Amino acid sequence: MGQLSGETVRLGATGWRTLTLIPQVMPEILEVWPGLSLNLYGLSNSDLLSGVRAKKLDLAVMYTGQAGIGVHFDKIIDEQVLLAGKSVETLLAGQERGAVVPAMQLRAFLQTERLILMHPEHNLGAVTRDFLTKLGVRLRRVMNVNSVVPMIDLAVAGVGVTFVPDSMATRSEYAEVPYVRIQHEDLIQEIGLAWPADKEPNGPTRHLADALAREIRRDAEVG
Repeated sequence: MGQLSGETVRLGATGWRTLTLIPQVMPEILEVWPGLSLNLYGLSNSDLLSGVRAKKLDLAVMYTGQAGIGVHFDKIIDEQVLLAGKSVETLLAGQERGAVVPAMQLRAFLQTERLILMHPEHNLGAVTRDFLTKLGVRLRRVMNVNSVVPMIDLAVAGVGVTFVPDSMATRSEYAEVPYVRIQHEDLIQEIGLAWPADKEPNGPTRHLADALAREIRRDAEVG
């Protein structure tokens, strides 16, 4: 029999992770905690961090361990950022999708392509722009998007190329999308769970945290 709990857990995650992770874990959680209420927020990484620090969120799935005062960050995995899109096929030159390409070989290619980028206030957007700046790529033709799903859908449609997390590009529904892994140390995101530093998760929040961590690791292994 499930444990009857009248608790409410305030959970935050980036938009596309609310679509992928939460449906995977909630049946298990509700079987054990049938009385649980869940308030789910799809937010940018900076808003997730602010929400945890202000104790408006009990738990957040987010990027980067630079959480700062008032936030405990538990790193789960490092996730690589990939370059995906129809025209990426030219970079593969007959190799299998997912081949590794040195960053410097991409400069001319990226300079001529339309770039579909996450907005800079999101961690993915900041990481990508930092990489492009270091590579010397000038942002001329850019589409700024606030969610990973339309980013890769636009790339699939041939609108341009995009930088997306490994766990997104390698999902089965995007099995035909060409992508390359870029040989560059900065195209990495730390993924983990964050909570208020003085409020260690317990009860259903702890169960939810453990289930989310397990699914994040599982998705990484599948990818």
